[in-house]
Amino acid sequence: MMFSFFSLLFSACSTPPCECPATDSGISASDTTAMPDTAVDVDSALPSDSGESDEEQSRIASVYLLGGQSNMAGFSQRSGLPPSLRSVQDDVQLYWSGLPGWRGLSPSSPHSSGYGHFTGPEASFGRLVANYYPEKNIHLIKHAVSGTDLYAFWNPGASPDDTSNMGEGYRVFQQTVFDGLAALEAQGFEVRVEGMIWMQGESDASYSPYAAAYQENLQNLIARVREDVATPDMEFIIGKIACTTEMCPDRNIVRLAQDAVAQEDPLVQTIETEDLERNFDDPWHYTGQSMRVIGMRFAEALLGLPQSPLPTPAVQLTGEWRNDYYGNYTVGWSFQLHEPVIVTDIGQIDIELDGLNHDTHLAFWREDTYELIFEGNIPKAASDSTSLLGYFRSTAIDPFLLTPGNYIVGLQSFVDNPDWYVYEAVYTASAEVSHTGYRHSEGSVLAFPWYAGATGETGAWFGPNFWYISP
Repeated sequence: MMFSFFSLLFSACSTPPCECPATDSGISASDTTAMPDTAVDVDSALPSDSGESDEEQSRIASVYLLGGQSNMAGFSQRSGLPPSLRSVQDDVQLYWSGLPGWRGLSPSSPHSSGYGHFTGPEASFGRLVANYYPEKNIHLIKHAVSGTDLYAFWNPGASPDDTSNMGEGYRVFQQTVFDGLAALEAQGFEVRVEGMIWMQGESDASYSPYAAAYQENLQNLIARVREDVATPDMEFIIGKIACTTEMCPDRNIVRLAQDAVAQEDPLVQTIETEDLERNFDDPWHYTGQSMRVIGMRFAEALLGLPQSPLPTPAVQLTGEWRNDYYGNYTVGWSFQLHEPVIVTDIGQIDIELDGLNHDTHLAFWREDTYELIFEGNIPKAASDSTSLLGYFRSTAIDPFLLTPGNYIVGLQSFVDNPDWYVYEAVYTASAEVSHTGYRHSEGSVLAFPWYAGATGETGAWFGPNFWYISP
């Protein structure tokens, strides 16, 4: 079923993976017929008709609220989103406190200049909700502030008129929501607040008195938001915190409080984030890839869908390697794929862990026919922020399906100011992938790597890597 839900994420912003032309996605007509039996058509996952006419639906604004601290505000790399989600999505509207006014959905973070290189969960969350409800007008209202606590900063006060105890965070959130809803009503929409997603708690978990009061304070926040938007049955989804006990001494108290609030209220759910990856040099915040998954999980919780997994790396470096070669080459490796997979991210090795010196083209070929089936770009550090996953800098792509068979993955390498590639590398391959050899060709442009060598106990040339989910 995962293939159908991942297809659903992209069904309105690009052609679904199983229908993409072979020159763009690597999927031929034969690949389509080889889809696993568990795959279902996207339309079959859509909800039934609401009973309202198209004209009635066109005047209803379905609104979702987003609030919290830094991981909601946006500290994750925008390159963790596929290209179709990095640009403006005009069919989903966003009202963000950092750039107020209704506009097309795009990554929004105060840690970039306007719409820049960082994002929160809004892009993948909004896209999945909109694709699940194609007949609805989806609108998001977001306010989040880094390093803030629920105890005081987000304190909503005892009532809508209780401004004496209202914290700055809730005051601005409340005003942002009221302004966004008023603007929709001025446009002639009937407003329906459908739900809220909440990503916060690390600050409270760092101070015991705040942590001890978290459950009561979260219940009060939910009640107040529902009261303010006159929606007593508003759904509320909580992203559980995942900071370590060294960073957040009372993390377990807050996590238990988040679960307890959900257990006591049938309209509240939690999503897990502890299995997701955070930045190696910034353990407070999630990688771009993980933030994409968080946005999807928020949407899936609201929509009653299974939770998306974190994509699997094809290979991981697990021991020593050599990296004393460099030059103008296409370098890569051949592999046998045992099961169908959906490729979601591509990457290049970054041995020094200091970013990439060049924009790099990466490609997949069929080993037996030499057919180029995908080509993408991994940006250098100066042009875009990329997530470091293991020793690889990754960037998301619009996903495509690979069926079982033999393939080659390769990328450009340069003699000047090189980003190193490694050989004689101790590595671990995933269950679906067998590294069968190493490949290269000479030249300063990406080309099919004709020269082949057999793999032994160690692997080469890493170089390229990719991440995938199973259908």
